[in-house]
Order: sequence, then C-alpha cells, then structure tokens
Amino acid sequence: MGVKVSTNRRRTVIPLGNEGISRKGNNAALSVRSKEACLEEEEEQKRIHEELSNGDVLCDIRRITNRPSQVSMRPRGSLTGTESNSVVTAVGRLRELITLLERDDELPDKKYMNSSLTYAIDILSTIANKNSPMNEIDADLQDLVPHDEVRAWLASTFTSRETLYSEVSRPKPTFKAVVGTIIVGQYFGKMAETHHLVYPPGVADLFHRQLDGWNCDIFKLEKLTDVHPLKHISYELFTRHELLREFKIPSATFEAFLTRVENGYQLHGNPYHNCTHAADVVQTVHSFIKLAKLEEWLSKLEILALLFSAIIHDLEHTGTTNSFHVHTRSELSLCYNDQSILENYHLNRAFTILKEMEVNIFRNLTTEQFTQVRTLTIEMVLATDMSKHFAQLKHMKRLLSSSDGWCQLQNSEKSSLLCLILHIADISHPGKEWAMHHQWTERIQEEFFRQGDKEQELGLLCSPLCDRATTVVPESQKGFIDFIIRPSFEVLGDLLAFTFDKRDIHNTEGFRVWDDHIKTNYNKWDKKCKEKDEKLTESTEKSEDKPTVLNGTLSST
Repeated sequence: MGVKVSTNRRRTVIPLGNEGISRKGNNAALSVRSKEACLEEEEEQKRIHEELSNGDVLCDIRRITNRPSQVSMRPRGSLTGTESNSVVTAVGRLRELITLLERDDELPDKKYMNSSLTYAIDILSTIANKNSPMNEIDADLQDLVPHDEVRAWLASTFTSRETLYSEVSRPKPTFKAVVGTIIVGQYFGKMAETHHLVYPPGVADLFHRQLDGWNCDIFKLEKLTDVHPLKHISYELFTRHELLREFKIPSATFEAFLTRVENGYQLHGNPYHNCTHAADVVQTVHSFIKLAKLEEWLSKLEILALLFSAIIHDLEHTGTTNSFHVHTRSELSLCYNDQSILENYHLNRAFTILKEMEVNIFRNLTTEQFTQVRTLTIEMVLATDMSKHFAQLKHMKRLLSSSDGWCQLQNSEKSSLLCLILHIADISHPGKEWAMHHQWTERIQEEFFRQGDKEQELGLLCSPLCDRATTVVPESQKGFIDFIIRPSFEVLGDLLAFTFDKRDIHNTEGFRVWDDHIKTNYNKWDKKCKEKDEKLTESTEKSEDKPTVLNGTLSST
C-alpha cells in the first residue's frame, strides 16, 4: 500500500495494517515506515496475540505502549481470535496516537483521534466486563444453558444483576432518537414553566416564614388548604429543590399525581395516618436536609427519592397496625405473608398509580434513574416498619464506631442514613413544639382507640394502648419518648454531626433543635401523670372519708 498525499492542508495518511492515520505536517509528504519497523510491529502483534490467548498474563496499557499508566487488566480467561485481533488493533491505535502527540510540530487528525479512543474504550470495556467476577457466572450459564431466554431467566432470578442477554438485546440510541429526546425534554421543560399550582391565601406567606424551619405549622396549613396540605407542600418543595426541572416532571402531571395520592390518604378517614401526617413527614425530611446541609452531599436523584418516599410512605393506610392485620388474617396479611404488611402495601399502591401515564411523574427518567429511585424508595419505606426500629439503630451505632464508617456512609451505607432520616421524620412529633406534639398525640391515640373498638367487636384482646378504658396516655407518651424518641434522635444527631466533621462543615452548634422540645414535652407528660396520681389519691381519700349507712345508722369509715 502506498502513501496517499492530499493537496488540501498537506494531509498525509500513513498505513497501519488495515488502518490509516491522518496527520498534519509542514512537509508535503512523510516517508513510509521502514521495512524493519513494519517487521518489528508484526512480531509485536504476534506476541500480543499469544499472550492474550494464554489468559494468564498481565496485559496492561503501560507495558504494551511503553508508557507509564495506572490502568491494568488481567484477563480471567483466554480470548477468542476475534477478540485478540480487536485488542491488537486498539493497542496499535493508542500507540500511534501517543507517538503523534509527542511531536511538537504535528497533531493527529481530531476525527481519527476521537474514533481511535472510542474504539479502544469499547474494546477494553468489553474485555473487562467479560472477565469480571460476575461474568464468571454468565460464562458458566453460557456453557450449561444454551437457550438465551432460559439463561437470562436463571441469571436475573438467582443473581443480583441483569444478564448480558438483556444488555445485548437493548438497541443503541440512534442520532434521531437522541435529537427526539432533546426535543421532548424541551417540550416538558416549557410545560413545567407554563403551569403552576395556585396557592390559597396565606399559604405562600406560611411557606416563606416556616417551610425551612423545624416547627412548621402543618395544622395551620391543613386549614389554609382546606385539608390539602400534602399537595401544596410537596409542590413547593419539589420546586425549591428544582426537581421538576431537573427530571422533566410536568407540573400538571405532578399536581395530578399529588391529587391521587391525597385521595388515597383520605380513603379510610384516619384521624392520624392521613395526608396531613404525610405533609408533616415531607416537611420534616426537608428540615433535616436544611439543618444538616445535605444538599451539598446528596445527589438530586437521592433527594428526589427521599421526598417521594416521604410523600407516599403511608399511602392508603388502613388506620390499623400490622399486628391487627396478622391477628385478623386480613387479605393484606395473606398477600404479604405477615412481613411489613402495610409498608409493602403503601409501596404497591404508589407504584401502581405511577403506571398510569397521566400521573406518572417519573416517565421522563432514564431506566437507570427510575431503577435507582425505586430501589431507594422501597428500602426507605420498608425501614419505616417499627418492628425494624431497634435493629436499625443498632446498625447505625455500629457504623458510627467503625474505623471506615465515613467511607461506608459515602458508598454502600448512604441509603441507611436516608432510611433513618425518613423513619425518624415519621415519628418526630415528640421533638416538635408542645402544641403540635399534643395534637398529634390526640390524633394517634384516637386512631388506636378505634382499632381497640374493632378488636373488641371481633372478640379479640385489645392491642397495647388501644383500650379506651385502661390506657393512660401520659404514661404511654413518657415511655415512647424514653425508649424510642430520645435514642433515635441521639443516633441521628451523632450521625449528622459525624458528616459535618468529615465534610469540613463548621458553626453547626445548636442544630439539634429537637433536644429542648423533647425535654419540655417529657416534663409536661410527667406533670400530667403526677396530676392524675394526685387526683386519684384525693378521690380515694374522699371515698374513704365518706360516711356509710349501717343498719340505718350513719357512720364514718
């Protein structure tokens, strides 16, 4: 093959096997490689072929290109002839690019440089993926199960990743598809800008003054919105966190979704587990994000998953506990095999709603994004099951004491912190002002009593704290604060302080705004207990002093 000289900008193409390299120069032409150089290269290619076929040699960029590099790859198995050829070609391209880049007066053609690097990346990624530990399983299945679909089922059912079957069958996006995606994104972006939820009078002012704070008055918001607090506070927070724009969620779609969710919360007429409670949890999660400056650490997708989980975490709650469903052998207990019954049901209802296009707020997420959001949401909502409470705290304490705790929190255990944030937000009202905490207590206690009434009608024993005749509310709240609330907030506070230190965030004193409220609320319940005891003592003394009638004669006892 000869040298091709171009008269346009003095381009010269030098052959490399079946490949050519275009480069610029000040000379009209460049000399063809010497015969010795070509023979030497052929010998080098044969050597690389042999080493790759053996499958037991360290094949790295540094040795092949004779340039320093930190990237290395050791094949776990021998390569096919086609794969070896591809690797040799990729290595040849990289070597030529390095040679050309070292010349001060000449630069490789930009288009060829881009195609060469892309080609090398594709080849090396494919080889690395083939020789990964997970693909040892794929290789075994390839040998044992010849049928593609059966092999895909086995891999997807009994391993934690999708198989190459699904990856290979997924078509690569065309240029037309990419342009279409951009146009659709612009369209939904305009839709998000042109539609806005109209707030009732007083709502915007409440958000301005209280939304970022710890004691946002959800009960006032409930009145201002005519019992639609969840829709308005969720819309405001998704807007403030720029989630509608970031994930191309049309405002009208989001509003329709929130309306459906609010209807679900009101389905059973619960005094406590309703859309107002959900709104309170959403706002409390946002308050945690602000207090701990988590916007600087969490990704937009993680914030989306956290707020979405708060919105739907009690969707269509039945107003009864998991234990009630187990004892009554309800349809839900049978459906979910007595395991986190309500939590599984809430998730089911939420993602069932999302199957409807007109309310699917995630329809513009990529497959990978949706998978991440769904995985996080499932983990967080299941973690609100109170039966997992002590195990959850124990796990987080162990994480705090671990020497590599911060490394874990940044990676595999990040979702555990998100789970704890949602769980504590769900039970946080004893850490709020007395007026709000007291009202929440009245609501949850009424819901418990209604369950007790049902249990008595069914001839069952009343669950703890569900008997109207015997439950002492102040004592129950003292126990709740002592054994659940204080330890929970202590662990969360320690974890957030730990992240402050590792993220080099200073001036964080006083961020545990809940401490004083917990102490005040406990003291108020303790005072009520003492007052109740005093009244009981007085009543007993009066009954003892009251004269009795014996044989028609008055006498005192």
